[in-house]
Amino acid sequence: MNREEIYSLLKDCIVAVVPDVPWDQISPDWSFKQLGADSIDRSDIATALKARLSVEISAFELGKARSLGTLVEHIHGLVCVPKRSSAAWRAALPSAGDGR
Repeated sequence: MNREEIYSLLKDCIVAVVPDVPWDQISPDWSFKQLGADSIDRSDIATALKARLSVEISAFELGKARSLGTLVEHIHGLVCVPKRSSAAWRAALPSAGDGR
């Protein structure tokens, strides 16, 4: 699965959970906060992604991603390199207190 397919699938999941966001206006530069997605929405999106892609990803990881594009890169790594774990990606995320 390539990055464009993952991005399209992510947008499908977002629109299913946050229907006020038009599919064709979602930008890879946006964060979940900019989408208006709260923690419950992120959990629902994470569940949908898990079901459709058979990858382990948490709502926490979705919330920590700086942008949808960053999330697509992470998911692409999980799908294309199955040995990469979510825990390794989580460890690379900025901590809440480091100002990033």
